[in-house]
Amino acid sequence: MIFRTATRFDSTADAPEVRLWRFNVGFYNLFLALGLIAGFVTLHLGHETVGRTLIINLSFFMVGGGIMLFVSDPELWRGSLGQALPPAVVLPADVLQRGAYGGRKAIRRMSSGRSAGSRPPGPVPWPRPG
Repeated sequence: MIFRTATRFDSTADAPEVRLWRFNVGFYNLFLALGLIAGFVTLHLGHETVGRTLIINLSFFMVGGGIMLFVSDPELWRGSLGQALPPAVVLPADVLQRGAYGGRKAIRRMSSGRSAGSRPPGPVPWPRPG
């Protein structure tokens, strides 16, 4: 019986199926990152609900993916930590930020330049029919 050692040219990593899988996973991760960037840009432009929804949803998704990577193969703990830690920091930061500023209304007051005690101008009076 002859034992053969694998060489770098004999790897299954170069198989067409694996190459296609790596290509797909790469774009999958790219779209997740672009979604987070879109969420931060949207939030910065003043669309709070849409921006926070994108950021929180994608952060939970990435944390879940990191947990599943660790559960499936604990030897990949560095990769799972790298995948789950940054979005795991975003989630409590969002909760703390909402609590510190009183939620959406306080943020809108701060961005509009009004103080917490000032009232917005009332409705514009329409001329009464004569």
